[in-house]
Amino acid sequence: MGRAVIAVEFLATILTLALALSSRFSTRAVHKLEKIFGNTPGRTPREEELKLPFYSRIVKPLLHSLSHKIIKILPAKKEAELYRKIIYAHLQGKLSPRELLVLKYLTSGLCAAGAAGISIRLLEKPGLWASLIVGGWLAGWYFLDIYLEIRSKARQRAIEKALPGVLDLLTVSVEAGLSLDSALLKVVEKSKGPLTQELAFTLQEIRMGKGRAQALRSLADRTGVEELASFTSAIILADQLGLSIGNVLRFHAQQMRLKRQKQAEEAAMKAPVKMLFPLVFFIFPALFVVLLGPALIRVVEYFLD
Repeated sequence: MGRAVIAVEFLATILTLALALSSRFSTRAVHKLEKIFGNTPGRTPREEELKLPFYSRIVKPLLHSLSHKIIKILPAKKEAELYRKIIYAHLQGKLSPRELLVLKYLTSGLCAAGAAGISIRLLEKPGLWASLIVGGWLAGWYFLDIYLEIRSKARQRAIEKALPGVLDLLTVSVEAGLSLDSALLKVVEKSKGPLTQELAFTLQEIRMGKGRAQALRSLADRTGVEELASFTSAIILADQLGLSIGNVLRFHAQQMRLKRQKQAEEAAMKAPVKMLFPLVFFIFPALFVVLLGPALIRVVEYFLD
C-alpha cells in the first residue's frame, strides 16, 4: 500500500512538471507563429493573459503576494545579499529578493513534507524521521542558493572567456577613430553572449542620461568579474585624466592574453596529477589483468596438477 501511494505521488509530480513544461513550450510556439504571421487583432484581455507562460500567470503573482508578508522579517543586509545573488545570476526583473526568500521557504517545506512522507512509509524507526525531515528541509533551503551559485559561476566564466576578444575588438575600433561608446555599440552588434548583454545594458543606461563612469561601475558590480572590474576602473581613470583610451585598451588586451596563456600553462601542469587517479585505479588494473592474467592461469593450473 505504501509503495502504491509513493508511486501515485511520483506520477502526480511528473504530470505537474509536464503540464508546466508543455505550457512553456506551447507559448514559445505561439510567439514564433506570431512573429511569422503577425499578431492576431481583436484579442481579449483574457486571451492576452492566457498567452503568458505558467510562471508569469500563476507562480509570479503568488510569490508577489506572499513576499509582501515577509517585508518586516527580512533585514536590509540580507535583502542586499539576495539581490546580489540574483544580479550575478542575471535574474533581475524576473525575481526579487523577497520572492526568492518565499521560494526558499516553499522548496524547503515541500522537501521536508516529501521526506516526512517517505520516512513514515518506509522507515520503521521513528528516531530516524526527525533527521530525515531536517535533512529534507536543509536540502530544500540551500537548493536555490546552489542553483544561483552554479548559474552565476557559469555566467562569470563565459564573461571571462569572451573578455579578451571583446577587448581586441574595442582596441581596433577605437584606434580606427571611433569613440568608446561607438566602439561598444560595434561590439554589441558583432558579438553575442553574456558580456554582450551587459555591454548593451550599459549603453542603454548611458543613453538614458547616466554618466559613463557610473554606468561602467554598475557593469562591474553586476558581473562580479575581477578582470572586468579592473578594466572599467582603468577606463574611468583614463577618461578622467584625459589619457588615450586606445593605449589603455591595448595594454589590457595584452594583459588578458598573457593571463590566458598562464592559465593554459597551469592547466597543462596540473594534467599529470589529475591523470594519476584514473591511471592507478582504472587503467593499470586493466593492464595487469590483460598482461598477467594468462600467466596466473598457467601458474594456478600447474599447482593444481
